[in-house]
Amino acid sequence: TNADVAIKALKLVQNDTYKSFELFKREAETLASIKVQGVPKFYESILSDLPGGECYIVQEYIHAPSIQSYIESGRKFSEHETLLLMYKITEILAILHTQYSPPIIHRDIKPSNILCELPKDNDMSAWKSIKPYLIDFGAVANANSNSDKSTIAGTVGYMAPEQNFGECLPQTDFYALGATALH
Repeated sequence: TNADVAIKALKLVQNDTYKSFELFKREAETLASIKVQGVPKFYESILSDLPGGECYIVQEYIHAPSIQSYIESGRKFSEHETLLLMYKITEILAILHTQYSPPIIHRDIKPSNILCELPKDNDMSAWKSIKPYLIDFGAVANANSNSDKSTIAGTVGYMAPEQNFGECLPQTDFYALGATALH
């Protein structure tokens, strides 16, 4: 197809290559299984577990800035705008948490991992039709897995307290979403 794509790459040359490879592989497998409006379409992954090898994830490119870039440019969000945006993200999370077994838990929700083209003016009817995207599933977790307890993933300031102990639940994502709203 002639679609624009985003390519995430991993080169296996560091000491932690096995863990990095496992997380990258988990991200690719998770993205391949997700068919949710609000998560960029997955096209393909190329995985090599050889030292010096390279891995790639190819996804739909979203032509929209991150919420972080809006904040850095001085954009202020009203309470109503923030609530509408967070509501749209909760719709995505509700699907990831309830329509997949085991639930898909993002574990790294923050302003830089939410893409959205925002209305140019304060037209609230335009705000109701915004379409945010949740990106970067590099810290994704399986809520039913005990094997992931040694992996602490997320971003300080947005992480739920239980993430410091390798725990993750669907509520973990909502904690991070709340921290994002406060930001």
